[in-house]
Amino acid sequence: MLEIDGAAWHDTAPRFESDRRRDLDLAVRGYLVVRVSYRRVLDDGAAVERDLLTLIRRDEHLWRARHRSKNSDGRGRPSP
Repeated sequence: MLEIDGAAWHDTAPRFESDRRRDLDLAVRGYLVVRVSYRRVLDDGAAVERDLLTLIRRDEHLWRARHRSKNSDGRGRPSP
């Protein structure tokens, strides 16, 4: 998952905390979370693209079945 952030979206502690909760939840579910600033995309978009393509070529962007155990709910948590 790619997150492109700007300061305007994190102008309050609750917004900042919400993003961090979402990042951890996605990581637990097996997603690679990449957070890039809006300014970096504008100022250095070619480098951001190059780095993202490097991750894709290494297949690090893929959610794999190995992230999910037979006894989990798909979020890395034990099934009830």
